[in-house]
Amino acid sequence: MYLIQNRPAGNNMLVTVGGQDSNTYWREIWNWQSAETQLAFFDASKPRDLQSIETLSIEGRLISSKRIEDNIYLVTRFTPSLPEYQPYAFNEEVVAQNALILESSSLSSLTPKITDSLKNVQDLVSSENCYLPTKSLDRNQNPSVITVTVIPLASPAQHKSTCFIGNTETLYMSSDSLYLATTQTVTYTQ
Repeated sequence: MYLIQNRPAGNNMLVTVGGQDSNTYWREIWNWQSAETQLAFFDASKPRDLQSIETLSIEGRLISSKRIEDNIYLVTRFTPSLPEYQPYAFNEEVVAQNALILESSSLSSLTPKITDSLKNVQDLVSSENCYLPTKSLDRNQNPSVITVTVIPLASPAQHKSTCFIGNTETLYMSSDSLYLATTQTVTYTQ
């Protein structure tokens, strides 16, 4: 929860950030499916009578959020869910079937969506703004999409996002830099 006082617009604002409970075993990547993060923006000029300004719902589980000046920085973790895709493919037939499902899927179906208070749904991030790791591309079987979204307090609908494929569990941030960290280890074989 963030209380923003003495805004240039003259009103105080309350922002709540929440989502599903993260009691899931975080290393089990398929447990990150079907999660949502909600943001609610309220005019708090009259604390006893909060007025809703905007709500945003983002596909993906909340990792962390920070407020720096007039922006909320939000990091979420999204794992795509494709119909008939079997995450644990233990034989050649299922591996081949999964490959066909992935080949026929659009990039938009593999990235998270955002929904506003008017129920408008759009891609949270374009595939052009999503990065792949260079070294472990073929070795890393993690389908998670980590998204960093910047939401301006003056206009929450004007958010911007970027993402990468991989893992992170925590966010460290200063006024100049944003750092994401993971405890995942990747073993490289030559």
